Amino acid sequence: MSLTRQLWLAIITLTTVAFLGSFLLSTLTARNYLENQLTVKNEDNASALALSMSQQAKDQVTVELQVAALYDSGQYALIRLRTPEGQPMLEKASTREAQVPDWFRTLLPIKPRHGMAQVSDGWTQFASIELVSQDSYAYEELWQGSQKLLWWFLAGGLVIGLCGSLMLLRITRPLKEVARQAQAITERRFVKNAEPSIPELRSVARAMNDMVDRLRSMFEEEANRLEAVRQEANQDALTGLANRAYFMNRLDIALQDEDSPPEGSVLLLRIADLAGINKRLGREGTDELLRKTAHILLAQHLPDSSIGARLNGA
Repeated sequence: MSLTRQLWLAIITLTTVAFLGSFLLSTLTARNYLENQLTVKNEDNASALALSMSQQAKDQVTVELQVAALYDSGQYALIRLRTPEGQPMLEKASTREAQVPDWFRTLLPIKPRHGMAQVSDGWTQFASIELVSQDSYAYEELWQGSQKLLWWFLAGGLVIGLCGSLMLLRITRPLKEVARQAQAITERRFVKNAEPSIPELRSVARAMNDMVDRLRSMFEEEANRLEAVRQEANQDALTGLANRAYFMNRLDIALQDEDSPPEGSVLLLRIADLAGINKRLGREGTDELLRKTAHILLAQHLPDSSIGARLNGA
């Protein structure tokens, strides 16, 4: 797996884990908050209704009017009055379906405690009240909040993906330049790259540039050494003309090449009595004579395919 894919996989994994953790934590926190608020509301409203009924007349009409006034607000799923013995006295119940998917209610159930309070008649207990608020509003609020949170996280994921793309581009560009630099070295092209701003990659680029400088120096030294060896092997050290081996090799190639011109010429120049000249002029004088002779030979207007050589001493 390439480095880019590994980095992308790491970014996607970290983003997904962070998103799921934050989403679940936020949703569960909101669910618990709504559940606690409904519990507090049930208890407070049950106590308030019980206190109000305790201060009013206890006839059937008055009790029903007080219960109906609270029930008709539509915020309660159940209001039940029981006698001190536990027998049903008055009950009003309704069911309002929340506009949320069933799987959402199953995954995140909201189960607040019922509100319980006692209605007194003087020093005696008249009845007990059980009050349950509608939980459909809480489910709808939780569903809408979860959807908003999901969209926010998706938008954040897109932003993270964009930032990740820019980060990967910033990381992989110097690596690609290093790869092109290595390819250029195999082609004997010595290219130096600019050092990136990332410290880890800067050290890599700096090491590659140093290696390019060292390789360039090594190749130049090797080229100079090979050129010196070539000249030593093919040229006469004194006159600068080609030596006998090189000349005979060129002559042999020209004679065997069927594409060579069918005509040619060879000029053989010999310095007479070189031994006597050496005695009269000395070694340095004789060497100077040989060098001048070679210079005169090279100065002639000869064809480009011609070659001058020193076959032996004279």
